[in-house]
Amino acid sequence: MVHEIEDFHGVYLLYCQNPRFKGRTYIGYTVDPNRRIKQHNTGSHAGGAWRTSGRGPWEMVLIIHGFPNMISALRFEWAWQHPDKCRRLRQVSVAKRRSESAFEHRWRMVCHMLHTPPWKRLGLTVRWLKQDFKLDFPADLAPPLHMPIVFGPVCSKKIHTGKDSSPCKPTNAPSATTTEAESRLGDFQDSIIPTVTKKTPFCAADDTRMTCLFPECTVVSHMTCLASHFLQSETDGSGHVIPVEGKCPGCGLQVLWSSLVRHYKGCYQDLTLSATQGCFAVLEVKSCSSSGQCAANECCVSNDRPIGKRQLRPGGTCRSLGASGVGCLVSSPAYDDSHMYYYCPCETGLTCKGSGIIDVPLGEVGKHLHLVVQSPSCR
Repeated sequence: MVHEIEDFHGVYLLYCQNPRFKGRTYIGYTVDPNRRIKQHNTGSHAGGAWRTSGRGPWEMVLIIHGFPNMISALRFEWAWQHPDKCRRLRQVSVAKRRSESAFEHRWRMVCHMLHTPPWKRLGLTVRWLKQDFKLDFPADLAPPLHMPIVFGPVCSKKIHTGKDSSPCKPTNAPSATTTEAESRLGDFQDSIIPTVTKKTPFCAADDTRMTCLFPECTVVSHMTCLASHFLQSETDGSGHVIPVEGKCPGCGLQVLWSSLVRHYKGCYQDLTLSATQGCFAVLEVKSCSSSGQCAANECCVSNDRPIGKRQLRPGGTCRSLGASGVGCLVSSPAYDDSHMYYYCPCETGLTCKGSGIIDVPLGEVGKHLHLVVQSPSCR
């Protein structure tokens, strides 16, 4: 099965099968792996590199993909091609060992690179296109947990624009005047729910709206606010600006930051509820009209955003009661089975501490924090 990936940016490793040049390798960047390997094997006149021209056939055996853009991928490509000149690999023994083949040396270098910032925090995927060439990661250089190791062919796919423009299969879908991405964003523009309570210096000027991957989640957030929320859960204390992953404040979906950025750029627009549950196995969505229809540790959150003094309309989703650090509404009433909420009330032992940020027309938002009870000796 060919895996289709939208907005593809990958750095690949070629292996020469020509008996005269067997064992030689080549590193390159591509947005279309299938087209690129054909160019290499056809020659420089067809767009292939001069270093591979006339030395084929070549096999594309490994590709690292998931880079956010072309610049990021090209920097990775250059460092992999020139590890001796890369300042980020100065602490690594980059010289080729006598016992190593060129292929093994390239593999050892990329193992070190995936453990080196900034690449170790990117949502990359290590894909073996030819399983016969697979090498294991050294025990001390296992990839970060958020980087999967996968097998099989891959095909680039253009971001959905109302018709299927994938090069992996014929274009036969009808065109549309309004794309699914535009429609989805339009639905959210009228129902913006702030998801983070820590105001950043960029928040006032940042109008970049990010949505959750989960199709039923209605949360929308500023990019910088959501990044700050994700970073609060990181424990390394390194002062990072861009997070690796985090939980959606609305539905609790554990998601990679890179996946949210790709979603913002138009990817995953055909994602279904079953697909997200298959990938992340996070939660089961239950519709409700009052909190009494939800589980004991849940409340019913409205799918609508109020405008002016408009009352709640029937239709909500069961969500977990507010845990520590999750966004809340200071003026939210106490839990009542007959109520529907815009923000879930606090769990037992927590209180909603205001942040000074006003969500018009609901009021001040904050986050759930543990109650601080002073002992008699402190009074």
